[in-house]
Amino acid sequence: MELETADAKNQEAATAKKRILVGKSTLTSKVLGKELLDSLEDQESLVTSRGDDLILVGGGAWGTVYAVYEFVENEAGYRYFGSIPAVSVL
Repeated sequence: MELETADAKNQEAATAKKRILVGKSTLTSKVLGKELLDSLEDQESLVTSRGDDLILVGGGAWGTVYAVYEFVENEAGYRYFGSIPAVSVL
């Protein structure tokens, strides 16, 4: 199985059977509802699912980053990520 990316405005994204939606867009607004998205504070994050859609979103850019980190760490079990190169310890 290959993971493909598509812009939320793309017809392919709108008709895909299983999706991971990241960040605020018209598509996440349609799936979650504008009221819920607008209620998120700037650094607040939300990791949720609706049907076959996994949604990682925040009130602002940092909130979305936190949602992605939360999913990767708590659901995928990967805890060793960051913006610095990995260091081997012998």
